Amino acid sequence: MAQYSVGQTGSQKTEEWNAEYKRLGAIYANWGALFAIFGTPSALLAESKFTFENPTLWILFRLMPSLIIAIAYIFFRIYKYNHEILFLIIAYSLFIDYAYWPDCNNQQIFLYGQITLLIPVAFVTLLRPYFYLINICIQLLTCVVMYQFLCNHTLFAFLKLKEFVPILIGSITAYSVAVFRYYLIKKNFVFSLLLKEALDLAKSERDKSDRLLENILPIEVADELKKNGISKARYYENATVMFTDFKHFTNISEQLTPDQLVDELNYCFTAFDHIIEQYGLEKIKTIGDSYMCAGGLPNINDTHVLDVVCAAKAIISFMKEHNLKRSQQNKHQFEIRIGINTGHLVAGIIGINKFAYDIWGDTVNIASRMESSGEEGRINISGSTYDQLKGKIPCEYRGKIKAKNKGEIDMYFVS
Repeated sequence: MAQYSVGQTGSQKTEEWNAEYKRLGAIYANWGALFAIFGTPSALLAESKFTFENPTLWILFRLMPSLIIAIAYIFFRIYKYNHEILFLIIAYSLFIDYAYWPDCNNQQIFLYGQITLLIPVAFVTLLRPYFYLINICIQLLTCVVMYQFLCNHTLFAFLKLKEFVPILIGSITAYSVAVFRYYLIKKNFVFSLLLKEALDLAKSERDKSDRLLENILPIEVADELKKNGISKARYYENATVMFTDFKHFTNISEQLTPDQLVDELNYCFTAFDHIIEQYGLEKIKTIGDSYMCAGGLPNINDTHVLDVVCAAKAIISFMKEHNLKRSQQNKHQFEIRIGINTGHLVAGIIGINKFAYDIWGDTVNIASRMESSGEEGRINISGSTYDQLKGKIPCEYRGKIKAKNKGEIDMYFVS
């Protein structure tokens, strides 16, 4: 149990068990009372074959407990008092009933009644162990008193009865069974609490792992990885890739402390994360001061071109506001360039360690060239992106511009 000490404390488990004990005890008390109310008179049929010196007194004693228990049960349902009190009333009523000696010369009737009493006591009650000890004492004391009163014999004579030994053994056995049931139910309940804690802890840790994995990988890819252990790279016929980069970042970084530099990048890239999330884009990675994302993957859609361009415009607006604040504080400004290209590519994860979702293909390379061939504060898009964006957002044709290792490419500025 100590291995689950991170969960509830011992006092908390005790409180929960006490509440469960009261709940179960009330159920057992209900059934026990009903059993005693309707079960005790049934002894009249079983004992009717015997001959009694005083049949009227015998009937009175056999029916009296049902009446007393019925009254106690009604009050129990109305006032909701402790079920242990109800059980003590039931037990004492039954003890008086079965301790009654209808015929001092026929001890078989007495023994029959006592043994009959012990069976329901063991199986229809749920009490703490010391209550059973109290009831054994009450039972024996009542038997002695009734025997002395009705049969005019001494305590020593009662102890000499051959029925005394089976009564004593039967009482101890029945109550031992009841005590065992109590501890078994309690142990099972505590074990269920520990099991629930362990399952909740496992679920919590699994949820943390899932959130971490889904923060690194797209949800669809993470689910496939968890389900199959691998995730195959996927080909996309049409997707849009965006690169951002800060102009003269190296020069600026030399004038900032490492902490200041990291804080600035974290602030900007966190804002970028929120922006692309709003437009349903997938963040791919950051490389130094470069930020890379894509639309149309891993979930294919028809709006990825417009989504990426709108996200780029939002990033430009954010950087303008951010630079205005930095200008008022006499701090260096971060001038951003953005490049966008649309085309086919492959996306997925490779390797078995330190999973990273990435994209490959000429589309990615051209998007990078769009960024490096652009101007600060503007969005530079390729001809393929413009063809799919035409008529949705106004653009300014720049002409065919030479890109490194790609020759001349049609480029446009988003107005």
